Amino acid sequence: MWDLSVSFVNSSLKFFSGLDEAFKTLKDIGYDAVCPSESIPNGDRQGYIDALKNASKKHGLKINMLHLPIVCEQPTEVFLGEKFFQEMVNYIDLAEKIGCRYAVVHPHMPWKREFFPMEEKFDYSKIRERCEEINFEFFTRLQPYAVNSGVDLAIENIYTTDSEYREQLVSGCSDVDEWIKYVDTLGKGFCACLDTGHANLTHKDDKVLNETVEKLGSRLKTLHVNQNYGKFSNYGDFHLSPLAGDIDLVGFAKTLKKTGYDGDFNYEVILSTVDKEVFLAELKYLKVFTDYLYKQI
Repeated sequence: MWDLSVSFVNSSLKFFSGLDEAFKTLKDIGYDAVCPSESIPNGDRQGYIDALKNASKKHGLKINMLHLPIVCEQPTEVFLGEKFFQEMVNYIDLAEKIGCRYAVVHPHMPWKREFFPMEEKFDYSKIRERCEEINFEFFTRLQPYAVNSGVDLAIENIYTTDSEYREQLVSGCSDVDEWIKYVDTLGKGFCACLDTGHANLTHKDDKVLNETVEKLGSRLKTLHVNQNYGKFSNYGDFHLSPLAGDIDLVGFAKTLKKTGYDGDFNYEVILSTVDKEVFLAELKYLKVFTDYLYKQI
């Protein structure tokens, strides 16, 4: 089936002597690929690049995906600012240097106060066109860097949090038709990364999730598989492990197979950083669940 992958944050490295031991452990458990943290430990960029490449080659663990820096619910001027843009360019360069095929990127997550007064509830539909203008400006500027590097930018479906109402609401690329418009209009250098948890929070419906997979078709190249209780709660992008939530992952996997998806099955879940044995047990559980999932489809 698909390559089993996990998003691996630098805080987990405290359990190991370095990336070499960490990658060996993942390979021994049965992982095929890893999505490394986008943050560079101790600011040692070249050291991090070398360590990732060496560990990947030595243990046969692919690095197919990297998450670019995230700017969450910030004013437009921050999203379109030079500082954030340069951070994005630097991480596209990092992805290229470690041989990464896809770099996941968030569209603009609207900052409620920029568009609505304090007492008014957030409504993305009212500002959709403006947000599309912002996002197309941003992504069009990034496009040459992606194309020249050979790293495709995988646009992720997101949400906007209305903190006053404790709700996580539809936002950029939550709607599959808008998402397709982004990928197809931008063209070369762009594809889609589906986050199952984000989809569950904004639509609360497995049927919509599976229809999204079908509509995206070959545009879908990467995944962030995680759980939450979106159908029972308005709030909670908790990135839980497979059975700790209400998404039907068996049905989701069947739809992936039906559409011919051929990317990684990447888990973006929060793992324990308190105890090494618990951390390893969680990694093993993801492998066991995935084996079960494959048997079902």
